[in-house]
Amino acid sequence: MTLSSDFSVFDLVERVQSKSTLLRHRRTMSLVSYEIENITLQDNARTRIFSGFQLYSKFVPQIERYRRIAALAEVVYVFGVPDVELPAIDNITYVPIAADDALAQEWFLVSYGPEYASALATREITRIEEEDALRMFKGVWT
Repeated sequence: MTLSSDFSVFDLVERVQSKSTLLRHRRTMSLVSYEIENITLQDNARTRIFSGFQLYSKFVPQIERYRRIAALAEVVYVFGVPDVELPAIDNITYVPIAADDALAQEWFLVSYGPEYASALATREITRIEEEDALRMFKGVWT
């Protein structure tokens, strides 16, 4: 899969949802992401999932959760800067991005299927190196 370095999920969604753009804390992003993921985990919605973690290392704590999601989803794509080696997981495709790509500044989760669709698209307005409690995002949830 080849992406343009300036491709941005946030820009795509913001054009449509600009009135609902809000600032969000990292903790809020986690809660919203879990709710979107739970539609597959708890309700067995067979969706395609596109999940941006900025860095692969941010995905590591979620590996077991995503292993369960991948067993139920149609397919899962995990995007991130490859700063660590990740294990192969059935039905998960890792999509490496460069540190200077627009997607490296975004936290996004898109779940799309015949019975359910939702998207969280955010851009970090702080720096990823900041303490998690201080990180802020500009984004939308549809």
